[in-house]
Amino acid sequence: MTVGTSLRTNSDRDLPNDQKRPWITNKSRFDNQRIFDDFSEPLAWMKNADPEDISAETNTLWRLEPDLGDRILLLHSATLSGQECAEVLQLYFQTYFGQKQVDLEPIPDINYDLEGWAFPLDQMAQLLRERIQQAQLHGSVTLAATGGFKAQTMVMGLVGNALQVPVCYVHEAYKALIYLPFINTAA
Repeated sequence: MTVGTSLRTNSDRDLPNDQKRPWITNKSRFDNQRIFDDFSEPLAWMKNADPEDISAETNTLWRLEPDLGDRILLLHSATLSGQECAEVLQLYFQTYFGQKQVDLEPIPDINYDLEGWAFPLDQMAQLLRERIQQAQLHGSVTLAATGGFKAQTMVMGLVGNALQVPVCYVHEAYKALIYLPFINTAA
């Protein structure tokens, strides 16, 4: 699953004021820095929030209905904000979803300073290919491409298509889990 920063930045515009995330009003939304002293604040809010409203990642995972023995790999950008969101989500999935195997992995060189050619995206594609092949030794694989930079979503879709691995996505306007179609790229 790709991880973004919607946990930190969603506006909660459709939620009553007493249900909105408390850190939005008093912390920086976009700076590439950690905003939580510890994770008690976001976890306390998440405990009572609907997974659909928490983040792109929680909105996707609860719809996938993972088994408790499934392994979840959270692929986050190489930014402090991306890592922080992945760490909070890891604790949330373990604590409230009961998931035992939730691992974090940064995507090398995917950050806010990305310039020039797509070399980091090539690295991401190779990393995905390796993780998929490793995971397929132990069972089936589903990719969740809802969170993260848009380029991460595209790369995940392309790699999933090339390896014939299902890729799911949830768009906030549709509120439903969709699977990207496999496209035959052979001439």
